[in-house]
Amino acid sequence: MKWYKIATNSFIINGPFDGSGHMTTDEPSIIFEAKSGDEPIGYILVVIPENKNPYIGQVTVKPENRLKGVATALYNRVDSYLREKNKLPLKPSRDLSPGSQKIWDKRLRNGMTREGQKNPNDKKNKSPWEMTQKEYLDRNYTGNISSRAYESYQNSEGLSSFISTNRYTKLIKTLIINNQKVDIRLSIHKNKYVKRDENDEILRSANNDLIYLTDKEIKEYGYPLYDIGVAAFVGNRPVGFASDEWGTSGVWVINDFQRQGLGKILLETLHRFNPHLSNKSLGQMTVAGWNLARSYHRDQVKKALENKKNVPQHVIEDYEKNKDLK
Repeated sequence: MKWYKIATNSFIINGPFDGSGHMTTDEPSIIFEAKSGDEPIGYILVVIPENKNPYIGQVTVKPENRLKGVATALYNRVDSYLREKNKLPLKPSRDLSPGSQKIWDKRLRNGMTREGQKNPNDKKNKSPWEMTQKEYLDRNYTGNISSRAYESYQNSEGLSSFISTNRYTKLIKTLIINNQKVDIRLSIHKNKYVKRDENDEILRSANNDLIYLTDKEIKEYGYPLYDIGVAAFVGNRPVGFASDEWGTSGVWVINDFQRQGLGKILLETLHRFNPHLSNKSLGQMTVAGWNLARSYHRDQVKKALENKKNVPQHVIEDYEKNKDLK
């Protein structure tokens, strides 16, 4: 059994129990029940046909306990049970309620196939070292953008308007680049998410204040708990940064520090502290951004080989062909 949290109240999922009494068909079925203390707060009914994918017959959560991760926890318990019993994975039923549709949309966004399995051929589920350079660029490049759009970022003065050590307070490493000490720093901001009901309406308290998701709920929804930006400084002077730009990884380095490996370091650090960005596209790129993406990919394959990861043979061959390209 596993305990979960709903705000300040714990709940547990029990089961499986026989669900045949809840079905009009003769197909085998089971039930998992969520309880908070002695009070049932929800259940999920799973139909398990012979030699076919199981599906959800019904999932119900009490209104006062909805949007708190109960339904997601019930789905996850079903997934675990089916794996434990070597059963076929779960698939969605034909007619989904709005709440169940949202859960399946989330599962599909996270790389689940409609048969309830992670899709190994989906590039979103692959690390950079599992792809050729072309595959990596195809996944990440969404269009060209002129470097003129970033003219104000060509030097430290341009970055100083929004990049400062007062904001990037956490020092994580110091490097030597261009014979100068370069500090890599983080800015860490806690994310807040407004809670919504099953009709996607914003929830408010009795005093009409916005109601926000708890940390536990944020994690259950798969949202990032923190927004962590990365910046590079020489003393107090900014020379580069990497940040979450509306779901893509934005990286910029001033002219004097380009082609010195700083962009790769910033991008790698951004993905290390924001893993949700690592499988998303890099978006539109300048020429410098395109070169950075190619160099970053080669570096990721090189590190994977050094760490004896199971790099696909065709990726190794592609790396050997491209590793010396500038």
